[in-house]
Amino acid sequence: MIKFFRKIRHKMLTDNKLSKYLLYAVGEIVLVVIGILIALNINNNNENKIIKAKEQIYLIQLKEEFTRVQITFEEQSKMNIHIYNSAKEIIELTANGIKAEDEPELSKILIATFARTVGFNTKIGLLDEIKSTGSLKDISNLELRKQLIEWDIMDSELELNLNYLHNEWYNLLDLFSKKGDIKRLWDDSGLSENFFGLSKSQNNSSNLDLINSKEFQNILLLFISFSQSTQKEWIEPTNDRIDFILELLDKEIKQG
Repeated sequence: MIKFFRKIRHKMLTDNKLSKYLLYAVGEIVLVVIGILIALNINNNNENKIIKAKEQIYLIQLKEEFTRVQITFEEQSKMNIHIYNSAKEIIELTANGIKAEDEPELSKILIATFARTVGFNTKIGLLDEIKSTGSLKDISNLELRKQLIEWDIMDSELELNLNYLHNEWYNLLDLFSKKGDIKRLWDDSGLSENFFGLSKSQNNSSNLDLINSKEFQNILLLFISFSQSTQKEWIEPTNDRIDFILELLDKEIKQG
């Protein structure tokens, strides 16, 4: 093809047809430019397809991770509500003047309060990879990109508030372990025999004096306060944010 065009140029020059040669030269340049533009367009289309394919892979994987977080988050949210409601029951019992015959029921409520603390795993490991490789720019939905950028900030603040909550729970448990009778809780709730395979003790102490003490009740009230405020100000808004992110991800995945 190059030889063909070269022959035409040579013939025009030897025939002294300068005007036609100039016109031809311009046309040849235009053809070359058009060819370059076509090649660039094809190359850009190929790159866009590669980026879109990579984006879809990230979107699907992000949906899987956020769905996992959503499931565990909802479970822990329910657990937090259950724990602070149990703690509130203790306050109600003591406010009404708890009696010795009510202690077995109190023990069961204490077990529900002390059995476990909440733990939210909201870390999205894939986000670290997306950010470190500079692939966040490949997420075409600007609102979704914004939500992903803000996720780590929210996660750090949530973790900080949960640490405060855990500290109050551990303060409560620490006080009871030092001044209360844990075996009494196990015996009254059936844990000794049914879970730990232990016989009931004949010399258990009463936990009523500790439960009625100002020290215990103050720590319990602080714990309830932190639990409820964390639920309203952090856990529920984070759950709503997860729902919103999953909606955006579903929309982008469907659009393909």
